Amino acid sequence: SYRWIVGMLLYLATNTRTDIAFAVSQVCRFSSTPKRSHATAVKSIVRYLRGTRNKGTIIRPQGQLNLDLFVDADFAGLYRAEPDHSPNAARSR
Repeated sequence: SYRWIVGMLLYLATNTRTDIAFAVSQVCRFSSTPKRSHATAVKSIVRYLRGTRNKGTIIRPQGQLNLDLFVDADFAGLYRAEPDHSPNAARSR
């Protein structure tokens, strides 16, 4: 059904395929009363995914996972309150 397919696409959009997030959010808006045009849009997204199988976010475990985090916020006015060398401190651009 339409909701089932859109749910699977939403899972992909939030976890591994962020490139389809906007298109999936648009078809999700009409999951209660989908029309033929919405089903056509879902088919287009699925065709795109089929053609780009080798794309997406793939993380393979290799011991320790190190992530660099960059945020666009003022930290509620507490910017630079934590030491830069702390592993839990977020870095600003």
